[in-house]
Amino acid sequence: MADYKDILSDLFGAVADKVKEATKGTEVEALYEDGKEFARGAGNLAKTKLALSSDQDELRRTYLEIGKLYYEEARDNPDEYFAPLFNKIEELNKSIAEKQAAVAELKKSLVPPKIDEAVDPLEVSDVEDNDGEKPEVIEFGKKQ
Repeated sequence: MADYKDILSDLFGAVADKVKEATKGTEVEALYEDGKEFARGAGNLAKTKLALSSDQDELRRTYLEIGKLYYEEARDNPDEYFAPLFNKIEELNKSIAEKQAAVAELKKSLVPPKIDEAVDPLEVSDVEDNDGEKPEVIEFGKKQ
């Protein structure tokens, strides 16, 4: 049994063929061809930009890996040029560890509020409008 994708693909293909046949030799055919070329070009542009972005991301990851490897190898004895950057990494690692500890403590201290189930927070029986009368309570889902 053919799945719905095949059925729709066949249907759209048949419709496209009929439209091509009906518009052959007309101005609509030229517009169709121009649109088709534009769509193909836009598709190629998007595909190329996606490939470019992917390569750039891979390059950044590779640079990052080189930096991590160099840091691991030279952290105890960095070159003079890299010493300030290595110190910054150490400071950031300490700051991150402190913040992670603070987050863990805050999570432990968070206690969700207790909701008294006997009190309906949506109850409006104690509310009065400006003239001292209680407003009409509207119950949703019930016909008035």
